Amino acid sequence: MIESLSDFQYEKQQDMSKRRMDIILSIEEQVSLAKQALEDKKGKDIKTYDLRHKSSLADYFIVASASSLPQIKTLADEVEGRLEQEAAGLRPAHVEGRDSGHWVLLDYHDFVVHLFLDKDREYYSLDKLWDRP
Repeated sequence: MIESLSDFQYEKQQDMSKRRMDIILSIEEQVSLAKQALEDKKGKDIKTYDLRHKSSLADYFIVASASSLPQIKTLADEVEGRLEQEAAGLRPAHVEGRDSGHWVLLDYHDFVVHLFLDKDREYYSLDKLWDRP
């Protein structure tokens, strides 16, 4: 029986935790959620690279471009928020570049999201590196 508002909040939090545990997504579903988040916030030239047979760095790289620093921040925030909300509280293990914003990297261990300003994506040429057969 609930005796106070704090008891109610605790029970509600416990219920949410239980429901979240039921939402275990495969790596492919997590990658799809991240890609959808980028599409929803108008990320440009979004590419997903399957690295399972090419590298031990991660299973997938997602690469996207933005036209401005605020858009890169928005893209990063959307990916993080979407995965945390819809993938059982999934958070990146490591984040790089959020302060400079020209290249933001969200490392989720099994997949990595790379967000670039247009000119920086061209300069670093990750696409050329991973687009080979």
